[in-house]
Amino acid sequence: MRRAVGFTDGGGVGVGTGRRRGPVVFLGMVALIATTSTAQPAAAGPAPADDRPNPPAAQDTGSNAKPNDAAKTARNRGVEALNKREYDTAIRLFTEAIRLDPRNALAYAQRARAHGRKGELEQCLADCDAAIRVDPGLSIAYSCRSAVRLKRNELDQALDDLNRAIQLDPRNATALLNRGDVWASRGKYDRAIADWSEAIRLDPRDAHAFSNRAGAWLKKKEYDKAIADCNAALRIDPHAADVLANRGMAHRMKGELDSSLVDFNEAIRLAPHLGGVYTARGWNWVLKREYDKALADYEMAIRQDPRDAAAYSQRAAVWIEKRESDRAIADCDTAIRLGLRNASTLTRRGWAWINKHQFDKAAMDLDEAIRLEPGRSEAHSLRGRARMESGQRDAALRDLDEAIRLGPPDAQAYANRGWVRREMGQYDKALADYDKAVRLDPRQDSYLVSRGDLHRRQSNYEQAIADYSEAIRIRSDIGERYGRRAEALMQTGRQQQALADCDRALRLAPRSERTHFIRGCVNIELHKYQDAIGDFDRVIQFDPRSAYGYANRGLARAKNHEYAAAVVDFDEAIKRDPGNALLRRYRDQAVRENRRVDRFLTASPSDRTREELSKYLPSGELPMPGRGKNRSESSVPNRPNQADKDGLQQYLERVTTSGPQ
Repeated sequence: MRRAVGFTDGGGVGVGTGRRRGPVVFLGMVALIATTSTAQPAAAGPAPADDRPNPPAAQDTGSNAKPNDAAKTARNRGVEALNKREYDTAIRLFTEAIRLDPRNALAYAQRARAHGRKGELEQCLADCDAAIRVDPGLSIAYSCRSAVRLKRNELDQALDDLNRAIQLDPRNATALLNRGDVWASRGKYDRAIADWSEAIRLDPRDAHAFSNRAGAWLKKKEYDKAIADCNAALRIDPHAADVLANRGMAHRMKGELDSSLVDFNEAIRLAPHLGGVYTARGWNWVLKREYDKALADYEMAIRQDPRDAAAYSQRAAVWIEKRESDRAIADCDTAIRLGLRNASTLTRRGWAWINKHQFDKAAMDLDEAIRLEPGRSEAHSLRGRARMESGQRDAALRDLDEAIRLGPPDAQAYANRGWVRREMGQYDKALADYDKAVRLDPRQDSYLVSRGDLHRRQSNYEQAIADYSEAIRIRSDIGERYGRRAEALMQTGRQQQALADCDRALRLAPRSERTHFIRGCVNIELHKYQDAIGDFDRVIQFDPRSAYGYANRGLARAKNHEYAAAVVDFDEAIKRDPGNALLRRYRDQAVRENRRVDRFLTASPSDRTREELSKYLPSGELPMPGRGKNRSESSVPNRPNQADKDGLQQYLERVTTSGPQ
């Protein structure tokens, strides 16, 4: 049975994103113990991957020992028992052979093999040492001892033994396989490939060598070669789940997600207990934006192996996409505690901190991610965003330029740089960046929203409406986007459509301050003043400091002939924004209108209905300051003049989630 010995993180932001990153690699089971050739007895140690039978014990090539006939017979019978997995019997027979011939090095080596298969590593090591003392030129004894040292993660000592074994017998395929594994564990994939290639030349039917070499090709990003080696391994062993998983990884890294899923599905069918394959498939679902399926796979992976750090790290990327930052941070913390303190995990945690507006913590994680992996563009991109949020615009722009330079083309980096340039007032450059982000990833709805925001800021309302509409088509469950489109529709005079969008937005997000604000403005335009007052009541409830909430409620009350209440609201607005001259003009006009009403009622003491009052004020609305009482005035945020435009934009931006989506 194979084991997954090379497991690296499969996700990336990036997930952001989901977006970007190293493969999960199953370097197939290294054949710690297997026959080396027809002329070489099998080395001792833990059970081999394919559990092939031992060669006839009479083949003593490579040993100087000359066992007597009785010892030879006992050893041959021990080999037969070992092939039948009757390990205790085999140990007893090899012990008898050693008693009859204490110089029988092969008997020590074979007994070491039986102990290794039983997991008795100390006895296995002792027998290997004894075999080497008897015959220092016995290659398989060094190969056997290296297997024990590999099990103990004593890589330097294992490498010494493997070098000696191969020096004594260059045809020792087992030693070549295991030395390749050591090289791979040290990231020396070219040396590993050379050893595994030689092992394949010696034994072209060894599926493990093909599987291991496929894993190395994956690490070197030579995906076609990896697929070719996986195909060769599967021709030899069609039921090798880890090889299917490796091939699935190679297909995924080539962008062939459907072919990749076929391989992962078959691997899981063959080995449903192999949790790492669920982790690998989970990232496919992330890339397809099928987040619930991804979560199900990560849950299964963690259930199979609660110490699967990659599953926790990759699941954090899903929580980020679902805007559950606390869960993302908890999963990253777990992955780090389990030993996966790599650039991917730190980048994801940094992203989660950004979403929680804890930019100092984000910067610390992203600094460390960049230190560990200077060429990780996603980390530079996110650090640029954190720096922008902290007011470090120039530093943010440098980070984002570096992220784009590093490549490959990253839509998120362009979107982040577009946001920074927008905040710096470089609108044309910002729009070019958003255009690039949308071209690179047209299914990422948040880029469309960001571009729509820029169009709206530049009063390009039709383009904004088109972007918001496409974002809603891709993902229709985010209320805020209907609110944004409602604002653009309101600006183009389509008030009924704007009102319908506000209603949809509030069904999805009832506590959205911004959407209540926009709907209040729309209701003023539609002369639904009482409804508008209710919306601005909610705005003030959510944010009692909202100057524009009070100002627009005052305007709605004035239009509804509630001039005394309007004056109170304008006074509250002025307290919160004392430098806004427009608010003072509105207040003064409301005071004058209130006095006129008082004079009218005093002069005509009989009961007066609102209808009669409307006859006195035919417009039914608060006149615009300086333009005459019969001239209708829009709500403050609707079509602001230059005097209040900056203050209005500041309010709208404050009640919008800051930064790129």
